[in-house]
Amino acid sequence: EEEESFDPIPKTPEGSEDESNDEEDQELRLSEEARIQEEEEADELYRDAPIPPTTIPSIILENLSTFNSAFRFDERLRSLENTFSEYRQTNPFVD
Repeated sequence: EEEESFDPIPKTPEGSEDESNDEEDQELRLSEEARIQEEEEADELYRDAPIPPTTIPSIILENLSTFNSAFRFDERLRSLENTFSEYRQTNPFVD
């Protein structure tokens, strides 16, 4: 009794030549190349476009100091600066 073994790699029978597959593959490659070319052209078109500055509504500017104090950014920044300064003074490998 011969057992059939399962081969996970499908094989095309030797006698069959499937030319339509080659043509389809070539068409797919060409369409992929065309798509990539279009994307590159679009990227190039917008690469040098100027980006206008963002405007900040005045209500945000008015509330900025309140926002800062609510999250204590100044205190946190001072603490980070002090910690970093101490680190630089105690670490011989900095700079």
